Amino acid sequence: MEPCGKMQAVLWIQKKGTEMKGMVEKMRLRMMDQLPPIQAMVHTGSYHMLIAYCGDMHLRLFGDHRRAFRFLGTVPCHFSTSCLFYDPEAELLLSGTLGAVVTWFILPNGMGIEMAQIVPMADHELVQGFSLNGPQGSLLALCEDTVRVFIHRGQGQLEEVKKFTPVASGSSITCSFTCVSQGNFYVGNRSGEIHAWGLDQGNFLHSFQAHSSSVICIHSRPEIHTLLTAGSESIVREWNLTYGNLLRQLNIDEDLQRLQFIDNTTFFCQTTYSFSLHHLPYFYSLFNVCGSAPQQVQRVCCGHNWTRILCATEDGLLRFLSPATGDLLVITWPLLVMDKALAWAYDLEREELFLAIGSSEVLVFDATCSPCTAKYLVCTSADRKDRVRCLAYGRSHLQKGLGGLMFCGHDSGIVRTLSHYSCARIENTVHSGAVLALSTLEGPQENALLCSYGIDNIIHLTEAVLQVNKVVLQPVSKILCGCPLKRVILLPGSVGAITESYCWRLWHYEGFLTSSESKQSFVWRETKCLHECDITSFDVCLPLKLFVTGGIDGSVRIWDFHGRLVTEFDSALHFGPLCFANNRGDLLLTFNQSIYIVSCLKLLPPA
Repeated sequence: MEPCGKMQAVLWIQKKGTEMKGMVEKMRLRMMDQLPPIQAMVHTGSYHMLIAYCGDMHLRLFGDHRRAFRFLGTVPCHFSTSCLFYDPEAELLLSGTLGAVVTWFILPNGMGIEMAQIVPMADHELVQGFSLNGPQGSLLALCEDTVRVFIHRGQGQLEEVKKFTPVASGSSITCSFTCVSQGNFYVGNRSGEIHAWGLDQGNFLHSFQAHSSSVICIHSRPEIHTLLTAGSESIVREWNLTYGNLLRQLNIDEDLQRLQFIDNTTFFCQTTYSFSLHHLPYFYSLFNVCGSAPQQVQRVCCGHNWTRILCATEDGLLRFLSPATGDLLVITWPLLVMDKALAWAYDLEREELFLAIGSSEVLVFDATCSPCTAKYLVCTSADRKDRVRCLAYGRSHLQKGLGGLMFCGHDSGIVRTLSHYSCARIENTVHSGAVLALSTLEGPQENALLCSYGIDNIIHLTEAVLQVNKVVLQPVSKILCGCPLKRVILLPGSVGAITESYCWRLWHYEGFLTSSESKQSFVWRETKCLHECDITSFDVCLPLKLFVTGGIDGSVRIWDFHGRLVTEFDSALHFGPLCFANNRGDLLLTFNQSIYIVSCLKLLPPA
């Protein structure tokens, strides 16, 4: 009998379930017969109510799934309602209508609602939607062609404090986004336009055509200085915020109804019949917005454990940036002569920036003030045609107050030192032709060693030595290169170079500093081609024994000193000049008018 009893119970449950399903279906059909189409609906969060407007001047209240979807009653609203919204912080219901915003109290335990305030608007606009992402947590009312900003005054009272009106638009606003970190406010409209304002002053900044149809979503990504927009033509686009140019786009290939970000890098797209989830990975963060395209970036030693990032931009300015935060520390005056700049070097003892300007003269800036002023002009040679091609600063212990020497290489093959001390002003003819590159070792050194490379395809190692009361430049050794070089750098115990065919070559000079008979017996090794195109950027991270190269095609690759590839970027973005930000291997990249930083944790393998 027991098994039969269990079977009867199962059948009874199935029967009751069928009856219940039919009852719910009948209730749903009956409600459809009685109610006009729903025009707006909202859920009230912890009050567990669903509130609907059906076009008949009444709000209908229903309990949600926690309250068995019970019908709770109707409340007259006396006017047509265009949208409904619930503010969870203020615990207020808001409704929009033609020319007004209405606030409603929700009664305790969600037993009903009660009108609190009608906020009229002067221009009698239709309120189309609400948003809580306004400046400083304010409430935004999206009207026909204006966004109005409201703040809460307590007891269900709202006060309008600001409005944003697009210039000469007239198209209905569809969405908005507030980016507090950038201080900007964006709106999109049905014509596919994006309009931007400054948050503090409320001043109109600019507008641009982003889509061919209605904008349905705007999202700013301040960490990489871009703006992401989505249009109902089923296209998602990302824009650079400096140039305003299109970086990339995603075609959804269906009728895009809605796009919403889940977090800063993940969003979902809803179409008519499907939805999809998308991820926007990025390995770099915004370091500094220059406002002009960077032409060169390099790390400059300014003292013990103290460095700055020197950036030269297309507008003829030089900037010193903090290597930790990217903040602007020093900027030069805009001088026309900066367009002719060939090389830079920094004298950390006197805090002066030396600039070779394509002549026999060197411009010197006072780096202790900002804007950085042109301090004086050094005429390095009586021959005006003997121009300075390269500069290098070397720290040494030569005594007599000579903490460091500024070297300059000339078209004539002469290497000179620039100094305020007469005993340190020397010149030597080192090369038979123009000096193309100079390099010294990083940090203070016992030996003031200088590496120079000339058009004669010879690398010379020389040493500045204090003899009695005069500094002299003594030859140490030389390297016959065998092929033209593009870049040369002096490393501890070796000289590194990138050849004309874009290979990495390394010569070891340890043991030859005191032996003048071994000038041509350097042991060297050469790698395969580093890039399939011109290498435009190069920098070294000594503690990690790594160097980075940037190609004219925007490619970026990191190598060890043996020429083995450590990592490369697989990115559609076209990066410009680059350098290491510090000794732990964080990398600075330039793109458009900004500098970005890539953490060594994302850049290098765990080993």
